[in-house]
Amino acid sequence: MSKYAFLFLIFLPLLAFSSEEVDVDGLFKEADNYRNQNLKSFNEKIKELAGFSERFDANQKNFYSLLKSYQDIHKGDFSSAKTRLNDIIIHPSASGLIKFRANYALLTVHSINSEWVLGLNQIEKILALADDISNEEHYQSALVVIGVFYAELKQYPLVLKYMERLTQRELSPKMKCFVNQLTLESRITEDISTNETTLIDLEFQDSVSACETAQSMVGATIIKFHYARFYLKSMQPEKAISILLPYVSSLDDPINSFLSTDIYNLLAKSYYQLETFDKSKLYATKALEKITNTDTEQAVDTYQLLYLNAKREKDFRSALDYYERYAESNRNVNNDLEAKSLAYEKAKHQSIQQQNEIRLLNNQNELLNN
Repeated sequence: MSKYAFLFLIFLPLLAFSSEEVDVDGLFKEADNYRNQNLKSFNEKIKELAGFSERFDANQKNFYSLLKSYQDIHKGDFSSAKTRLNDIIIHPSASGLIKFRANYALLTVHSINSEWVLGLNQIEKILALADDISNEEHYQSALVVIGVFYAELKQYPLVLKYMERLTQRELSPKMKCFVNQLTLESRITEDISTNETTLIDLEFQDSVSACETAQSMVGATIIKFHYARFYLKSMQPEKAISILLPYVSSLDDPINSFLSTDIYNLLAKSYYQLETFDKSKLYATKALEKITNTDTEQAVDTYQLLYLNAKREKDFRSALDYYERYAESNRNVNNDLEAKSLAYEKAKHQSIQQQNEIRLLNNQNELLNN
């Protein structure tokens, strides 16, 4: 055996280890996979990648910046996230896919920050890029983000429009779970006919099955909540209660905390409709304990339910207190809804104006050419 062969054998484990350590593309892939699944592992991979930053090529630098923007969003540092994302969008070396991802991530930030006009303008940019995107996962994710944004604006026909586009594609169970959540919420909020009970039942079963296949128990619970909403609106409170009651024991789990107020409120409404007032008050009180922001529709519902129960009990002091809280929260929520509506109308007007300007320029060019 030559000395070179001997040296190769001695250093083989070291060489293999070093090669694995500098598999930067592999680290990027791992970090990207962790971003929505395991935040701790995601942060660890970001930290690990930072050690190789001097070796990044131009596209890897932009990819790293994109991952850092996700980290910023998780931390609530939306200003830094916006800066990174905007830098990626205008960077000449960023790939089309990275820019596309940055664009729809920016829409998420606009939604969180209630930047409705900016968000609506951002949607146009995303759609302009979408036709050139061959990556199915990110194409679908972008449409879901658009759907979520329109749901925040209460523009449910538009939510349904984009979800319909997605249902025509091959969806993973996880994506199907998201799409079905948005579809069911939109259809129920849009006051679908109570004659569609059979159709809703089928959609519900399909939706829950998709979420369970995707191992998204939160997604399945959200769908069951909307299903219960449908039955309460259909004046079938017993059915709504039977759907939600099995989940009450799990609402103290932090992963379900954001659902708890909605579910408690819906149970309180259902029991009030049945004139089971003690349970209505019980669940409204539980909802009150979960409220952290009084300027929400959940808070409006809770205060109204507590007001109605206190008034019925002739506890007029409490009734007045809850009514005042209800009135203030309701006013703030209505102001927010009005702001969203105005933003949507403003964006529509800007879009029409831009189309008219383009049409005018085209006409002028035709005249010049003739």
